Amino acid sequence: METKKTVRVKYLGFYPSFDPEQYLVTRILRKYFDLQLVDKDPDFVICNHFDPPFQYVNYSCPRVFITGENFSPDFNCFDYTITFDPLQYNDRHFYAPYFLLDPCTRNFFLSPGAQDRRPMEELLGEKDLFCDFIFTHDSVTDIRRQLFDKLSSYRRVESAGPFMNNMPDGFTVPYSEDGVQKMNFIRRCKFSVVSESVVLNGFISEKVTHAWMAHSIPIFYGNPQATQVLNPKAIINVHDYDNLDDLLAEIIRLDQDPKAWYEKVSQPLFLEPDYFVHRNQEFEDFLVHIFSQNPEEAYRRTLHFSPEEHEAHLRCYNHFLQSRALKTFRHERRFKQRCYWARYHLHRLFPNLVHAPDDSLLRW
Repeated sequence: METKKTVRVKYLGFYPSFDPEQYLVTRILRKYFDLQLVDKDPDFVICNHFDPPFQYVNYSCPRVFITGENFSPDFNCFDYTITFDPLQYNDRHFYAPYFLLDPCTRNFFLSPGAQDRRPMEELLGEKDLFCDFIFTHDSVTDIRRQLFDKLSSYRRVESAGPFMNNMPDGFTVPYSEDGVQKMNFIRRCKFSVVSESVVLNGFISEKVTHAWMAHSIPIFYGNPQATQVLNPKAIINVHDYDNLDDLLAEIIRLDQDPKAWYEKVSQPLFLEPDYFVHRNQEFEDFLVHIFSQNPEEAYRRTLHFSPEEHEAHLRCYNHFLQSRALKTFRHERRFKQRCYWARYHLHRLFPNLVHAPDDSLLRW
């Protein structure tokens, strides 16, 4: 049995609930390598752009940047990048719209027979709602609010997110990586508003895949180049209409014609039928290429002159923020300790008037 190469990796800058053991990249790399997740002396760091900012500049090893957000990478700081940007840059960049990284979408499209469609009567039997609208905030262009208002002038739209919520008792669809509750809700709707928060070339989130997977026609607004990947016959592209009145007329036509609705909802989502499987394999190949190299061979970023000065500035800023955070932590700790001991002494003097202090004030 062939011995797998050992690779030591540290993750930096991911969101608070991030679990490196369950992360997609970890699971892919463990298929090919003896992957060790470490805190010190990594061979590679895998970075995101969340807190603490610019932490990666404190690690001199090769760096891989990955994000599903609308955040473009700094090639002066990263050797390899995985983002929504449709770039070609030697072996340094991989184009990954977020739906390619989304656990719910991956579980669906990498399963056999995922794109098979059920009979019209069966699908329509699930549809007791007109349209869903699930967002935490408006888009930069205010198009989400406009779409909600326009569609609501025809039929009720189910706003089941925090933004413009109109559900009984303020119900919101809970978030989970497997997307089960969200998918169950969308499955009841004939249409889904899937407007992106920003309009950027290459940026396509999981919203459009979730709608299609739940047999709901996506009403899409966002990336002007989306139909280079998505099948235009499978979506209602807001960009194709001169105004929202014309858009609404098309939605009304599909809503009132079951056969036309079924014909559209039955279209394959991607222009290339096996797009997701092929792109996923290319993603794995990209990762294997990076981590198959010895660290000293994997550098692509320039380490000297102007990029070196650039990193020095980022390092100073990172250290400044960390020192401020440490001071804030110390001040808060001292304050809570003082509160504890003040309450402790007052409780001893006036046990019937002052409750005993909470021991958690001393736990740090």
